[in-house]
Amino acid sequence: MACLEKASHIDNLAQTYFYKGRIYFEQKKFKQALVEFNKAVWFDRKLAIAYRYKGLTLTQLSEEQNGIQALKEAVSHGDELSIPLLQKAKQSSSSI
Repeated sequence: MACLEKASHIDNLAQTYFYKGRIYFEQKKFKQALVEFNKAVWFDRKLAIAYRYKGLTLTQLSEEQNGIQALKEAVSHGDELSIPLLQKAKQSSSSI
């Protein structure tokens, strides 16, 4: 039972960091958002939506290649909404 409670706590931490990151993202505080998204994926390596927002944040910080990698990670964890974002990021990156 203790293991389940611990796992649940870790999932909650990942979600908490993700939502904190979303708040910073919406406020256009991209450096702070990135810190929170990194924490979220550290606690839950399969949290696809956190990878999506990490990718979007990195592209806002002009780190296109790292953003593409994060979006690829989101897609690999089943985030279909990241597919068009990944395609757009690749196109933008290749035109630079």
